[in-house]
Amino acid sequence: MAEFDTSDSRSAKKLRKKNLFISASLRGLPELDQFQNDEQRQEALHEIGEEASPARGGSGYWIGVGVLAGVGIGLQFGLRPIFAQLSWPPLVEDLIRWGFMLVVLLVVLRWLLCSGADKQLRVELLERGIPVCMECGYSLKRLPLEIGKCPECGRDFDDRVRAMLQPAPREETGGT
Repeated sequence: MAEFDTSDSRSAKKLRKKNLFISASLRGLPELDQFQNDEQRQEALHEIGEEASPARGGSGYWIGVGVLAGVGIGLQFGLRPIFAQLSWPPLVEDLIRWGFMLVVLLVVLRWLLCSGADKQLRVELLERGIPVCMECGYSLKRLPLEIGKCPECGRDFDDRVRAMLQPAPREETGGT
């Protein structure tokens, strides 16, 4: 039994490490704060990471590869005339070129991870029974169903949100 607990702990740690890059990239999205606990947040980040992986055939991955290739070719040929006029040592030219590539790589990775992540997080929240507006991510907890619209952006409640906000039927007690 103790071994099972240890393996659960190991798998949780492994999941957190795998999601570290994704959560760092998505930091600042208000949807991350709406999960009920850290475990739910980690599971949602894991699912988003799996959906975005190139093995799943994500077109964003290939767009990113294309952007990086285009920037690399552009830097190779675009900076050549500038470097020819400056006559810098080849090492300095290479450092500048690779520095630009690294910056572009980080920007493209962030863009790939963040594009659509807010909508994916909202879907994950709804699947876990946490009512949020699909348009703006506003938390709809404790709002009366009669409002019918998001107070933040004015979008009508989805059917799933309506079901979550529906008051639980009261049990009538038959007293004698």
